[in-house]
Amino acid sequence: MALPITVDRDRGVPLHRQIAEQLTELVERGVLGAGTRLPSTRALAASFGVSRGVAVAAYDLLFAAGVLRGRRGAGSYVQGLPSVRRTTGPMHGMPPPIDLRPGQSNLTRFPREAWRAAWRAAGHVLPRPAPPLGLPRLRAALTDYLERNRGLAMANHEVIVTGGPSHSAELLVRAVCKADDIVAVEDPAPWPLRAFVGALGPMVRPVPVWPDGLWLDLPSKARLVFTSPDGHDPLGTRMPLWRRRALLDWSRAADSVLVELGQEVPEHHEPVPSLLQLGDRASVVHIGSLRSLFGSALPLGYLVVPRRFVPRLEVVLTETVARPAPVPQEAAAELLQRGAVQRYRTRLTELHALRLAAVRSGLEDLPVEVRGSISAGTATVLLPQGVTAGAVLERLRPKLVVDPIVFNGGEGLVLGCAHLDEGTLRTAISLLGKAIADVPPMLSRAG
Repeated sequence: MALPITVDRDRGVPLHRQIAEQLTELVERGVLGAGTRLPSTRALAASFGVSRGVAVAAYDLLFAAGVLRGRRGAGSYVQGLPSVRRTTGPMHGMPPPIDLRPGQSNLTRFPREAWRAAWRAAGHVLPRPAPPLGLPRLRAALTDYLERNRGLAMANHEVIVTGGPSHSAELLVRAVCKADDIVAVEDPAPWPLRAFVGALGPMVRPVPVWPDGLWLDLPSKARLVFTSPDGHDPLGTRMPLWRRRALLDWSRAADSVLVELGQEVPEHHEPVPSLLQLGDRASVVHIGSLRSLFGSALPLGYLVVPRRFVPRLEVVLTETVARPAPVPQEAAAELLQRGAVQRYRTRLTELHALRLAAVRSGLEDLPVEVRGSISAGTATVLLPQGVTAGAVLERLRPKLVVDPIVFNGGEGLVLGCAHLDEGTLRTAISLLGKAIADVPPMLSRAG
């Protein structure tokens, strides 16, 4: 079956969600009628040039939303128009669902005056193309920010401006890897890298995340290893000092490059030196993102790379048109130089910790484990054995919108809760708790 669907890797939307949204639209328009059998996940992946994991994740969303029916191994069929519901707005007089998807900014503590002043200043700058590595003013401001707030010694590294974590990761792969190289990524993939991992396909080797961080039995030929030592999003695990040193020892022996995802909002723990502070500075890369603070309104990230990588990265950036626009870069430089970024991240640390505590308290009577990432403002509800994310989502429609997570360690739901007020969050937690309690255990997973 030829499906009129396009996949855009530059959108910043995870590939599985792009596919799921377009399939839902085809059902609503009547292009795919009730009872239509859809291609297998393997065939769908081949059609759009994505990994099979992306296709499986897209179908999982559609089963959870009631768009599809069927059982794994027996085919996937369109459920029909009466069961299709959009989850992004009001339906039949009902109030709109509470949106708990991650990545949304908290506007109550947003630095509004500094934000307006930064964009006014950026608007007075004459338009000109940004250099491939980013505006010098922003690169200098980021360097100062990282030295002052992260304690990173930047003498042997350069800061490169990117469009966000996925863009940074893609640039690294293009600059550092050969066609047959292996890229090791935490499983579940860190939330900011979902689109990147889905697009990378067979190069990726998932590596389990244990309670104290990335599993150290890594692929021996991994050229790049992506890890989140300061707080995995969405599991919230944090790597102790001994494991960081062991990981650095492994990377030196394997001639591999470690790529650590930095956290813009610090966790409530005693600080542990980053991989960049501890390791051989020639083989550690640091990825960060202003998007994690300000959302899609400031779609900028940065790479901190050893100088030996800069020439090749400049070539890659020159060859691509997918580079951050100059005006947001000017605005970001203003925000950094005015101190607005530092002050905002301090406010968010307290807010995220309170929201995570509220989720844990609200679900404490259920047989679930609540983990969380203070840095990302998310809470991850790991479901008990035999209860699937799809079954819970089916009971939540159309009251809540949440993101499911399926990985080798189990299934769960990832809640973005920092943007909600306390009353709305309490209501959402109550609805979620009731939905989990109503799911009978040992329910077989559709798909």
